[in-house]
Amino acid sequence: MKNNQSTALIASAITTAVLALSATAVFADSAKVFFAANSHYYQRFDSPGINWNVAKLNCETLKGHLATFPGDNTENETPETTFVYANLVDKSIVGTNQYYYIGAQYTPSTQTWAWITNEAWGWLHYKPNTTGWNYFAVRSDDGFWYFKPVQPLSLTGSSHVEGYVCEWDGNHFVGSATVPDLNANGVDEIASLYLDYKNNKHTVKIRDPQTHAIISTFTFATSTTPPIGLAVVADMNINGIPEIAVLSRLNVQIKDAKNNTKVLSSINFLNNKYQPRALSVMPDANHNGFDELTVLGVLQNGKSTSETRDTSTKAILFSDTF
Repeated sequence: MKNNQSTALIASAITTAVLALSATAVFADSAKVFFAANSHYYQRFDSPGINWNVAKLNCETLKGHLATFPGDNTENETPETTFVYANLVDKSIVGTNQYYYIGAQYTPSTQTWAWITNEAWGWLHYKPNTTGWNYFAVRSDDGFWYFKPVQPLSLTGSSHVEGYVCEWDGNHFVGSATVPDLNANGVDEIASLYLDYKNNKHTVKIRDPQTHAIISTFTFATSTTPPIGLAVVADMNINGIPEIAVLSRLNVQIKDAKNNTKVLSSINFLNNKYQPRALSVMPDANHNGFDELTVLGVLQNGKSTSETRDTSTKAILFSDTF
């Protein structure tokens, strides 16, 4: 019993340490590259000796995943792997016999390989397995893909592993809203909010649903954390055009729906103990001619608070805890 307890305590301590390592800031060592064939983004992270589990969590922290390369059940290199090797791995400054982790792992009980995204495997372009090695890595000097040990009981990771490659399956879309007709064709527009993974900008595009033309594009905060939501606010600068409000973390920026260059208002909500969950608009409640905005935040104990502020004065009008 004591041995089992000791083993459990050691495993728990290792897991905690691995998670703690993954919680630190993650810095890329390449720009994001875009592969047009699947509309995915990829990025290389140099981290010598990193543990596979930490690499996996780092990618997930950035709202992506370790790169995966579903194949065509042949030994041919896929266009995706060729692209990632040529544009990321081959451009690293490491020497020969170095490796970068990707998102494939082996399940001993079923004796099968699988992608962490649950995509169909279909991939044969790799070197033979070695007993005890159960994660894939790409070798930097020849483009072939190899098995490497993750060493789960060692926080130092694997020798010769130089880093890992993250993948994003297109941009991270958050929500949409209806915007009153901007181009006078009698049809309201659709605004879509997303995190642009190429530049980490919180971005809004407004399209005419009848012509499909893009009317406006806006950029708000820059962050690897996705925005929370958007709202359409009544005209604030007396030009007859509504405004677009975007919640990023606990800050809302407001821009004119036809002008990306100027922030009309920037409003902070709640405090940093809260995690933002939603943004909504309230018609002018204090009769000063401006709409109000409400942000819902949640504490670690599960309690939530909604805070409503005037878009012009930024003053708190209402606060309710649920």
